[in-house]
Amino acid sequence: MEAGNRGASFIDGPVLGSLNEAKEGKLWVLAGADPETLDRVKPVLNSISQAVYHVGAIGRGTQMKLCSNLVGAGLVAALAEGMALLDAVGLDASQYMQIVQETNLPTRLWIGKATQMANRDFSPRFSLDNMAKDVRLALTMATQHGLDLRQGEASHASLRRGAVVAGGDRDMAAIFEAARQRTT
Repeated sequence: MEAGNRGASFIDGPVLGSLNEAKEGKLWVLAGADPETLDRVKPVLNSISQAVYHVGAIGRGTQMKLCSNLVGAGLVAALAEGMALLDAVGLDASQYMQIVQETNLPTRLWIGKATQMANRDFSPRFSLDNMAKDVRLALTMATQHGLDLRQGEASHASLRRGAVVAGGDRDMAAIFEAARQRTT
């Protein structure tokens, strides 16, 4: 690599988290790097994160992020459909939120996105377009490894539909707007 030949080093350091975690310096870094380089930059990474995970060599951080976002997209797509069904049958979204928070169902992503959907708050934290891009890249990676991820394909289609209906620059929770459209 040219950078290495010139004495420079770098890491692959995508993050998990959203706008609130970024503002609070509490992201999670998925670091792909050689151990020596990671040790040198860890003080900087620690200043923006609550944890730094060394996941292997350069490129592995991005792979871990794509795998994570594939799961997250599936969760948000399923949540959008469940919230749309709650809405369609007239169930109370705030009661559902109480059930989610008080039972074994919740994850932070689930609670956060369900709250956004219930409040119709789709200001961007992680956009539909960005999540669709990451899921597409994860699906490409899966294909390269001989996998046929149908839930991932369905999540990608739902994200693309959400981007058309609600606008790709809106938060991925806006997938709810597409899910709640009535069929004719």
